[in-house]
Amino acid sequence: MATTTIEALCNARPTRLAFILPKPDRDLLLSVVARATTLWGGIFNPMVILDDSTRKISGVHYTMLPPDPYMRIQADMLRAFDPDLLISYSNDPLPPELKPWQHRTFPADRFDWKPFNRDVMSYCVDVFPILAELWDKEFKGIASPRFRIKFVDKAESEKSLFLAVRFGHYSSDDYYDFLRKNFSAELLVYDAAFRSSRWPPGFKAYWVSPRCIASRHANVFTRTPISFSIPQILLTWLIIGTCARRVLYCSP
Repeated sequence: MATTTIEALCNARPTRLAFILPKPDRDLLLSVVARATTLWGGIFNPMVILDDSTRKISGVHYTMLPPDPYMRIQADMLRAFDPDLLISYSNDPLPPELKPWQHRTFPADRFDWKPFNRDVMSYCVDVFPILAELWDKEFKGIASPRFRIKFVDKAESEKSLFLAVRFGHYSSDDYYDFLRKNFSAELLVYDAAFRSSRWPPGFKAYWVSPRCIASRHANVFTRTPISFSIPQILLTWLIIGTCARRVLYCSP
C-alpha cells in the first residue's frame, strides 16, 4: 500500500496581545508596560485607552488630514495588528467599534497564574528562555562578547512613560540585577548626546499606518506620540527578529 509523506515547517512567533485600559491612569499604564517588557515580543503589544476625554491632539499629521473618530482609529489599529488576545483592565463592556474582538477579550486577572504559590507569572512566553539562549551562545565563557547590553535606570523609566515604553521597564530590581550579573549590562543615559545620535545604528524598518494608507522610512524604534503624551506602538515590519532586537538593545 502506497503511503504519502507530508513535511511541514512551523515557525514560532510571540502571542500578539492588545491591552485595553479604561482611562489614562499613569500607574496602570506603567504596570502594563512592565508586564509587556517581560514578554517575548511585548514591545509591539499596543495599549488601547477607552476614555479619550483628556486627549490632546497634536502633530503635523492632524493638519494634513481630518482625524477620524478616536475609537475608529483604535479599531483600525487592532484590525491591522490582529491580536490573538485582548487583555482588558476595564470592567465595562467593549465599545461598539471594538465588538469584533469581543470573543478574544479576557479580563486581566485571567492573564496570570501562580505556579506552586510562587510569584505571579504570565501565561504567555516570557523573555528568560531567550535571554538564557543568548547568554549560552554569545556570553558564556567569552571575554569580549559581540554585543553590549544597556538599560535605562528603573527610577528614570518610572518618571517618564516615554522612556518606559521605548526602552522597557521592569517592576522588580531583580531583573536589572540579572542583566548586570549575566550580561555585564550598563546604564543607558538618555541625554542630549544620546538623542542626537543615530540609535540603533544601521537598523532601519518601515512602518505603516493602522489603515495601511501611507508608509515612510523610519528607525526601528520609532514611536508616534498619541493622546496623553504616551507613545503608541505601531505595527512595525522589522528586518531583524523581535527577540534579538529586544535583548541586544535592551528594549524588551
